[in-house]
Amino acid sequence: MLSALRNGLRKNELFMLYQPQYNIQSEELVSVEALVRWQSKELGGMISPGDFIPLAEESDLVALLGYHILEQVFQQISHWLNDGVYIPKVAINISPRHLIQPDFIENLQHLANKYQIDAQQVELEITETSLLDNPELALSVLTRLKALGFSLAIDDFGSGYSSFQYLKVMPINKLKIDRMFISELEHSKSDQAIIQSLVAIAQNLGFSLLAEGVETLGQLAILKREQVDLVQGFLYAKPLSAKDLADETKDSELSDRAFIS
Repeated sequence: MLSALRNGLRKNELFMLYQPQYNIQSEELVSVEALVRWQSKELGGMISPGDFIPLAEESDLVALLGYHILEQVFQQISHWLNDGVYIPKVAINISPRHLIQPDFIENLQHLANKYQIDAQQVELEITETSLLDNPELALSVLTRLKALGFSLAIDDFGSGYSSFQYLKVMPINKLKIDRMFISELEHSKSDQAIIQSLVAIAQNLGFSLLAEGVETLGQLAILKREQVDLVQGFLYAKPLSAKDLADETKDSELSDRAFIS
């Protein structure tokens, strides 16, 4: 698979889909998350990101894959801008090992200049692992990125060994609640209590809270009641191609999509 991935990167077999994220109260489209997919000719079909991304992170392909994803997304943002398609912000997942590469920030700035992208149009999502493995280095890199104007989010919070002490010092804009706390939300008092606690922390520390993996109206009702800021999931939209996202945005289907009270 590693050999096929290397060939796939060279042959441009990897592509991006984009899943909308909404403000749960105003019902507005606020951002989309870029999600990488791989259609491999060599392996005969679609390969799950859960299979090839960890493989890349354990090899020397991690930086190459990360840069490939960044370039595709920055190029797509440029196309949207040129076509008059308004996408408020695009979130991109960053591998922990890619984040701490010595040339990561330099390459990021190069792409922003190449495609004339304002840093405020981009949100970088990092995992808890980035914070826990090397917190001092992560803090240094994130502080520089924040100073350059990039938004920062912690992805899948709660899926690992969550460390709340880093939340008070990391310069983040958004915390994404892992879907494991959302899937049983309607029936689990414990998950509801965790959501309440995270909302209080987010409000006190000044960052927004996004619930991912929202699939039912019952989950939505609880999240609205607890005043979670943002929401993402199949209840609203599956990951879309860049063209489908642009078409729906132009038709106002995404921004006007009714939320259930």
